[in-house]
Amino acid sequence: VEASACLKLEFDVWQQNDASEFATKLLDRLETTLRRWAPDHFRYLDHTFGLKQAKQKICKECGLKTNREEKLLNVDCQIRGKSDILEALGSMTEVEIMEGDNQVFCDRCKKNTDTVLRTAISTLPNMLILSLKRFDLDYNTFETVKLNSRCAFGQTLNM
Repeated sequence: VEASACLKLEFDVWQQNDASEFATKLLDRLETTLRRWAPDHFRYLDHTFGLKQAKQKICKECGLKTNREEKLLNVDCQIRGKSDILEALGSMTEVEIMEGDNQVFCDRCKKNTDTVLRTAISTLPNMLILSLKRFDLDYNTFETVKLNSRCAFGQTLNM
């Protein structure tokens, strides 16, 4: 903990913190430092850990496809009710159909239409960081609870 004081991560020692948030702040601080002091190596973190997630909307009336890509350094895996990492990743990429009151505006049709939404990882990094979301909200008590269920993962992951 004392060794990371120079990073000014703003975490108190006695608080339980989210590992994903810690990793994000740590990598952000490293990137900022590399950009300033070692510009030739600045893109190292993005090259090593950077991935791209594509979100796609497909209008069911005219077929217009709209893509939006975002850069990430890790994948957050919701593990509640999941038995393994493959199932968690599979739920992240499930197709969702927006219809009825949930229709989405189509730029070509100029109205709300039934739309297919899907998510995929479009570019993989050299080193993939999976963050298991082990904290969840209990809707009965509105308190954060830790999930202690087993989530299996193999030694290899075919993406």
